[in-house]
Amino acid sequence: MPGIIPHLIAGTSMFLIGEFYFRYKSEKKHPYSDHILLLGITLFFSLFPDFPLGIYYVFHIFTPEALMEFHLLLHTIITPISIAGLLIIKYIINTKREPIWIMGLICILLHITMDAYIHEGGIWI
Repeated sequence: MPGIIPHLIAGTSMFLIGEFYFRYKSEKKHPYSDHILLLGITLFFSLFPDFPLGIYYVFHIFTPEALMEFHLLLHTIITPISIAGLLIIKYIINTKREPIWIMGLICILLHITMDAYIHEGGIWI
């Protein structure tokens, strides 16, 4: 399970960074739902594109080579959709939750960087 562990650590780290911002750097009091939304966004963008390989590691269904095709397809589809969605949230919906969409974008970039160096995928190289 070597690839999913760094993704989980990265998602959790981004959540903790966001929590630090919410608690100590933000001028306004954030409701509990903002914290849950931040947790959901950071874990979603760090773990969801790799769930085919996670299925293999947890349930040992198929082989990593068979699931790699779905893994690559998910990254090819989800990454542009996620970036477009976050940009729509920023410029069209104009959310007041500024750190939320910034953390989502940082998670996407971090995910691409991790996948470039983790031996399972090498997806972007």
